[in-house]
Amino acid sequence: MVTPSSRPVRNPDRPRYPHAFVLRYARIIEQRALEPSSQSSMASAVRCFERECHRWGIAPWPVSYHNFGAYIAWYCHTGGCARSIKTIKSHLHHYSKTNGLPWLSREDDFHISKLQTAFLKIAPKPVRAKPATFDTLLALYRAANKTSLPHLQLLAMSTLAHDCLLRPGELCSLTVADVDWVTADRTALDLVIQEDKTNKVDEPEVLFTQAYPAPEDLCAVVVLSHYLDCVEAIIGVSPLSLPSTTPLFPADWRQPTKALPQAAFVSQLRALLFQAGFTNAASYSGHSFRSGGCSDLFYAECREWLIGRLGRWRDPRTYKQHYIRDRSAAMRAEVAAAFARAAAASQRASNAQRAPSP
Repeated sequence: MVTPSSRPVRNPDRPRYPHAFVLRYARIIEQRALEPSSQSSMASAVRCFERECHRWGIAPWPVSYHNFGAYIAWYCHTGGCARSIKTIKSHLHHYSKTNGLPWLSREDDFHISKLQTAFLKIAPKPVRAKPATFDTLLALYRAANKTSLPHLQLLAMSTLAHDCLLRPGELCSLTVADVDWVTADRTALDLVIQEDKTNKVDEPEVLFTQAYPAPEDLCAVVVLSHYLDCVEAIIGVSPLSLPSTTPLFPADWRQPTKALPQAAFVSQLRALLFQAGFTNAASYSGHSFRSGGCSDLFYAECREWLIGRLGRWRDPRTYKQHYIRDRSAAMRAEVAAAFARAAAASQRASNAQRAPSP
């Protein structure tokens, strides 16, 4: 039997580190378990909690009913969302455990839970974002300035999010390497969706979309092609020939290193909707196109597996319960007719390609 003291050293030249150093390094590695967006959200929740506690003249740490209970009451009084309290509590718990601070006692946790339940009853219900359906896209297109690159970029982002059921995070994080034209005439493309915090996959998802006959040629493939042509005319080179990390929708094409933030996209969207005559423009968000596109496909009687594949939903009940918005019978018939025309045109094009040449 080999005792620990007599065990041979495999690599005597390997450096030895003090335990305190290795422990600090373990803490640094542990922080990487959280996505950058989660780290930013946790830091924001901690700053707000500490700010209000200092304003009241009480210590923010350790978290107890004395400080967190008061914070929940303040949050409720200022019109905060009741569901956010659960997230804030989770952030403070994670921060406390990471920094070795004691957490709520059993009695304090009991009273905090009762306070959360009461908050859910008296707080206003969160308002769901309105869906941006095809008629919303049409209103955007008619109000946009076709010679303005920011407006063309907004139209390209909107149609792409609507037709491919993209989340706002997926849309704003697209790069020029994620677009691959399948045909030389730019009538179909493969869109690569990389893994992110919400979309956990073993390998990137590839979505296929093609041009279809629509009023004003308002489909993602046509609008995106026109947008890329306008960018090429301005910068002098094809955007798809730029480095692979270049954002497809940057904040400024003169320095295309930073992607357009989601908040800026939503702000521009609401401004153009208001210009188009939408008095409820503030009810729309970056997620509106995902729900609007899903509703359009559903009422066009698209197959369930196709909607699930396009939206990356494993269970059809998910989008039926949370993404489908009700609409009038006339609107359903109009959407169904538009998609029927698109399917017929696609079938004719496919038959023409298969027909033998004379």
